[in-house]
Amino acid sequence: MNQEILKKMKSPPEVTVNSIRRVVSQYKESFAAWFPEEAYKWRAVQCFQKHWNPERADFAEMLKESLAQAGNLLDTNYSFPCKMITFFAEKEPDTVRSMFQQLLAPGADIVEQIQSFKQSADTLLAKYQFKESMKQHYQKDRTICTYLFFAQPDRYFLYQYGKLKAFLAETGLQAACKMGDSQNVLTYQEVANRVLSCVQQDSELLNLFETKRAELGSLYYPDSAHHLLTDDIIYYGSQLYKSDYWPSPAEYDPEISAEQWLELFVDRTVCTAENLLILKTMQELGGEATCKQLSLQSGGTSAHYNSSMVQLARRVQEKTGCPLVQNENEDRKWWPILFVGRTALPGQPGTYSWKLRDELADALKLLSQKEVNDPMPFAKNTILYGPPGTGKTYQTVNYAVAIIEGKSLEDVQAENHEEVLKRYRQYRQDGRIEFTTFHQSFGYEDFIEGIRPVFAEDTDENTGDISYEIADGIFKKFCATAQPPVVDPKQNPYGFSESPTIWKVSLASTGDNPVRDYCMKHGCIRIGWDEYGESITDDMDYHVGGKTVLNAFLSRMQPGDIILSCYTAHSIDAIGVVTGEPEWHPEFDEYKRLRAVKWLIQGENIGIDEFRLEKSLTLSTVYRLNTTVESVIEVLGKHGFSGIAPVKGTKGPYVFIIDEINRGNISKIFGELITLIEPSKRLGQSEELQAKLPYSHKAFGIPDNVYLLGTMNTADRSIALLDTALRRRFSFVEMMPDSGVLDGVEVEGISVSGLLTTLNRRIEVLFDREHTLGHAFFTPLRQSPSMQTLGEIFRDKVIPLLQEYFYDDYEKICLVLGDRKRPEQQQFFQVEPPDLQSLFGVEPEFEVNPTYRINLNAFFDAEVYRNL
Repeated sequence: MNQEILKKMKSPPEVTVNSIRRVVSQYKESFAAWFPEEAYKWRAVQCFQKHWNPERADFAEMLKESLAQAGNLLDTNYSFPCKMITFFAEKEPDTVRSMFQQLLAPGADIVEQIQSFKQSADTLLAKYQFKESMKQHYQKDRTICTYLFFAQPDRYFLYQYGKLKAFLAETGLQAACKMGDSQNVLTYQEVANRVLSCVQQDSELLNLFETKRAELGSLYYPDSAHHLLTDDIIYYGSQLYKSDYWPSPAEYDPEISAEQWLELFVDRTVCTAENLLILKTMQELGGEATCKQLSLQSGGTSAHYNSSMVQLARRVQEKTGCPLVQNENEDRKWWPILFVGRTALPGQPGTYSWKLRDELADALKLLSQKEVNDPMPFAKNTILYGPPGTGKTYQTVNYAVAIIEGKSLEDVQAENHEEVLKRYRQYRQDGRIEFTTFHQSFGYEDFIEGIRPVFAEDTDENTGDISYEIADGIFKKFCATAQPPVVDPKQNPYGFSESPTIWKVSLASTGDNPVRDYCMKHGCIRIGWDEYGESITDDMDYHVGGKTVLNAFLSRMQPGDIILSCYTAHSIDAIGVVTGEPEWHPEFDEYKRLRAVKWLIQGENIGIDEFRLEKSLTLSTVYRLNTTVESVIEVLGKHGFSGIAPVKGTKGPYVFIIDEINRGNISKIFGELITLIEPSKRLGQSEELQAKLPYSHKAFGIPDNVYLLGTMNTADRSIALLDTALRRRFSFVEMMPDSGVLDGVEVEGISVSGLLTTLNRRIEVLFDREHTLGHAFFTPLRQSPSMQTLGEIFRDKVIPLLQEYFYDDYEKICLVLGDRKRPEQQQFFQVEPPDLQSLFGVEPEFEVNPTYRINLNAFFDAEVYRNL
């Protein structure tokens, strides 16, 4: 090792050792959560070691295979060294072969080797950059050191300047480290060797690592010299240093006091109730959280919380005129008004963590709990009812957004509706809003759960029979989404996702077999259908079956899902959690499809009755089990898995919209669940109720954060006929025609608002108020106030509705339209006396009804409407 580097390492030996041991100690504490995320590096090294052979004739292909698992160790979002070096190898394989041979030559000076490699890359770039529109080759010190490490992992380490600088700062080690200095590589080697010395003396750490490494199997590099483990500890230490918050007080202060924050909290033009709930959630999480943690806690996407806080910061700045931090990134100019930030800690969900500013945190402490937790005056079950065209479905958008964001309805209605609609669509996409329409064919099976057929060709059971499975309905699925996670994301020793699916998997067959032994030893599950090859396409004929199983294994199964390994038709021998995506392993003789699994317990003999499964397991290789996460956790506890008792989190409001709720058969659709929608009977309330469902036999309750919002048309008198049980469990909000919506809208001097008012007054006298005309029919005139549009509204909307209302009593329809006040040519309906003599040959002695003809010319005549 270069002696000059040794001289530059000025830290006293005892300080060096203690600071390194501190990082190692923290690494061990975080190992269980940290290591699985970094294990890809061991796989990348093993891949290189397996394929590297510079003497191969097809050098370029060999290089691609060797670097296939390198991932972000080489390429990043804006740097593509792997892509470039393989491109050069395709163009000039012998040149690149020589570059690598010189780089890896024994005994050469590492700094000189790196410089020579870069110079050769410069030459290749100059040769091809104009022809191929390339700007750079990306072969920098970090990249070339990665090649060195891949080839000789027991000699080198994974150098990176930023990692070195942060680790030195975290540990207090003093060494020369300057951006662009080629000697940094030697400094890193010496620092890594010092860390390696501590690693080799820590038997606890080595035992942890060896156990985990053995679980990974032969696809991962053994790392017997522990160089990659050492490098991982250095990376971990560098991340600890990055936990320092930005911006520092010296860099930026928004100059907003706690008292000013309190004033901003109650100003709804600045801080919405939803903003306040997010801030309060952060306070409950200890004053700091990533957007991912907020998403896990309250539902929705991480992007939603990021956007919500940036928009709040913008409004705060507009209101207060506070200074902004200097930053080229647009979003990073705004959120520092509210928070200081840092890279998420090892094991912390998400990538970047926000911490409440001290003054903001103090203001939240002063704020009463009621002001935060009681922002929404909405009933849990609401029906909007009224005549046709009064905007009931339109208003469900405003109601849903107001409920979710904790705003008043008036605040949302005052906003630009296109912006509200945009947020509504995003909430639907996030799963926080669901919309359905009731109709006469809609039933319990559609709404809650039912049984659907599964054909034999869709499974791996080639019996020719039809089987049946229980399928969740739209409302049951929605309630499952709205429910808080069974396991608090902050206290999750299992590795389950927020809403994991539970899968039964058969490993080759029942009982002991080589495939089962391999899977238990190497942490995976394997299935077959090798006949189809690695790629499964939509147009395959599945001539040996397995369509449903392959779809489940390859597409529906996700990391964080739960695996129950089937030992017999009535027992489970292992429980695990999926940790990887589907893989294809041609080296196996059979069962070549694989997914990585972390086994929580194995070698057991657990009866399926412990999972509350009431029938034996079938032969199908992979299928979803109708049991619960709570049951799985209970079984894990009984069979020796040591973990934290599950603690539920909380979620924000979810809104389920039922359009035309009166069109469905309520008793048929809700069944025994009609009682469960009562606010006091919701999950978590004082009178909480759950019902045992008839098909799955599972207990079901409605989460307290689910809001039911229905719409109902009164023109058919259905509100009077509505199921009494439903009526007493819903709050009703009447929505009558509002001509004020049309104030200022004129067509050739005709007031549309006055027109609607006149028509509805006549209808109320001739019929009743429930059969008036809604203002929504006329809202297109706000965008297109023309006689053509007005005529089309009367022709296509108003006249057909009046014909329905009055059952073809055209005299009353004419009275509503004011026809009898106008000359015949301006009447919507013209009376045509029949020519009885020509029709019948005689004059009947009884009274004959007149014939009414629609006068199409009247619809587009402005004088008709002026005299209406």
